[in-house]
Amino acid sequence: MIDKDILCVGGNNSKGFYLIKISTHQIIKKILGPQIIYYIYKCLNGLFLCSIQNENGNYSLVKYKYDNQNLNKIIEKEKAHEKEIYTCVELNDGTVASGGYDKLIKLWRN
Repeated sequence: MIDKDILCVGGNNSKGFYLIKISTHQIIKKILGPQIIYYIYKCLNGLFLCSIQNENGNYSLVKYKYDNQNLNKIIEKEKAHEKEIYTCVELNDGTVASGGYDKLIKLWRN
């Protein structure tokens, strides 16, 4: 959820994000982006942490900032895992934990 009425979703071969207005069940915008979006997590500071397969085919972690119905890439950790990244979360101290098909849990610090 971006806010109380806007949901952000992605998926397999979505080639980006969809913003959906919950109250009307309407897609309000498609934002071009990664080929595949596995997971979206809203961080405490309002940024969105996503696990994706990027345009180079690499499995990456990306932080986006939502601003005026757009998602702007802030940082990308390319090749974070060798295979799909099924989950990611930012802990209270800013550490990012990710886990995926490779059966590894990795911790990342800025």
